[in-house]
Amino acid sequence: MSDIQREYEDSWGDKFTIPQHSNEVHPAYNSLGGSELYTINLFKHVPKEVREGFNIVVSRYVPELIDDSKPSILICQDLYNDPMYDHLRDGGHEKFERIVFVSHWQREMFQRYNYAIPLEKILTVHNAIMPVLELDKLEMGVEGSDAKFRIAYTSTPQRGLAVLLEACRLLFEQRRQDFEVDVYSSFKIYGFEKNDEPFLPLFEKMKDTEWINHIEHMENADLRRELGKTHIWCLPSIWEETSCMAMMEAMHAGCLNIACAYGALPETSAGFGIIYDTPPTPETHIQRLAGLLDHAMTTYSMDGTKDMMNFERAYADRFYTWRTRGRQWQALLSSLKAQLEGATEAEVKSPIKEEESIKEVEVPTVGVNVTPVN
Repeated sequence: MSDIQREYEDSWGDKFTIPQHSNEVHPAYNSLGGSELYTINLFKHVPKEVREGFNIVVSRYVPELIDDSKPSILICQDLYNDPMYDHLRDGGHEKFERIVFVSHWQREMFQRYNYAIPLEKILTVHNAIMPVLELDKLEMGVEGSDAKFRIAYTSTPQRGLAVLLEACRLLFEQRRQDFEVDVYSSFKIYGFEKNDEPFLPLFEKMKDTEWINHIEHMENADLRRELGKTHIWCLPSIWEETSCMAMMEAMHAGCLNIACAYGALPETSAGFGIIYDTPPTPETHIQRLAGLLDHAMTTYSMDGTKDMMNFERAYADRFYTWRTRGRQWQALLSSLKAQLEGATEAEVKSPIKEEESIKEVEVPTVGVNVTPVN
């Protein structure tokens, strides 16, 4: 893919490559998905002198790329039943000093599926995003305005795209037409265009629908700008999510989020938005989602909804950006390095200067769920 770089620069001006893009033996050599963005930003936000003492493996373990003289850290981004993690079984975890999960849900599932990883090796460090800097949403609920709601789907198509589009079609035909749906969805971002083939009929149908805008691939920075113009982000996921950086981006963009309570989505949402139990059949799921979307647009301009979205954005800014996560990783790696070198806990110095410490912001300890009215 033309937008993949093979060399990057961190915040201190040091050049670096990431394993995914530095060697063709890596399965994700032509990918720029979540794991690759995570690795790039991790390397950008942690100084070279801190990170270079470790093999940092994000998801895909490729022995040929491991420097045996360095301790290894595995960051698991994918599902517990993915064959890529079979190497952890039967004591395979011993080749790693730490194994990091991106949600408590994911960590629990790995423990439940008998990987037998010792607890002292396990950490949970949530995913992170680059901030959405500008919000440019059309104001809704103004009398006489013909502004339309922008609803966004920003994931691969197998995660519930068909459910969303059918729910929107039902809503458009029976209740309201004051919305458009922006679909940012394709496997091209992962370099696996063949995986799009089962969804090509759906893609063709979108082309013929005036209220759907299908953008197969967009640079992440451009996507974040578009989210700043989006009112509602929706993921009716039929796929277990281990974390969901797409939801984090939508939260930081101040979108009203609608998602299934599936996998780690409730954990990532932190209680904000509309989180609903997955209905038992596709038909009831479509009907349920149409009602939720209708409710979300009807209540969007209410003070309570606006307050919730403001709190949501503050929460995401405090806990989900690389400004916070980079410092967390810097402290984690520095502490682990000191431990491996035999330093006591009291001797381990925090790499974060006091004047650089993260300022607290006022956010609710528990988010607000919008409960739809039937």
